[in-house]
Amino acid sequence: MSAEENKAVVLRWWGAQSSAAYDLATLDELVTPDFVYHNPSQPEIHTQEERKQKIIIEFRQPSPTLSMTLKT
Repeated sequence: MSAEENKAVVLRWWGAQSSAAYDLATLDELVTPDFVYHNPSQPEIHTQEERKQKIIIEFRQPSPTLSMTLKT
């Protein structure tokens, strides 16, 4: 994969989880089934499904209009 193709995938992944209307289908498409989440501050979260439920969905509920921007 070229650097530009890689960048496009990363931007697509970032966009799917950082817009106000997060796109769980795209996240599932871009993350492999054997994905393992490593974050020392959240040791109870291991899989993509746990990450979606506990971080993306629960984090968004109190702030549904939250939007983040990645500067490239």
